[in-house]
Amino acid sequence: MVDPENTYIDVRVEIGKDTVIEPMTFLTGETRIGANCQIGPVTQVVDSQLQDNVRVKFSVLANVDLESGTVIAPFSHIRHAAEAPGKEISEYHKTAGNGKISP
Repeated sequence: MVDPENTYIDVRVEIGKDTVIEPMTFLTGETRIGANCQIGPVTQVVDSQLQDNVRVKFSVLANVDLESGTVIAPFSHIRHAAEAPGKEISEYHKTAGNGKISP
């Protein structure tokens, strides 16, 4: 954690080894973050599952399942979605009714 005074992590959140949590990041609910991830700065993750090697910055994720290697582009807002491994997600992707990310 880069700046504990400017970061909020709920007591229920689990964070894997060697994950970096940047300032102004809010991790809440039943959130689990894998190893070697980079979360933030200025990011909110709520009730989400992020596997290893995920990158998220300047974004909001709610009820999202991200596979290993997924990169979330800055300024994305994603909710109720699952993603395939290693894909880059941008603000231009939207969730379909089946919970999958679609262009």
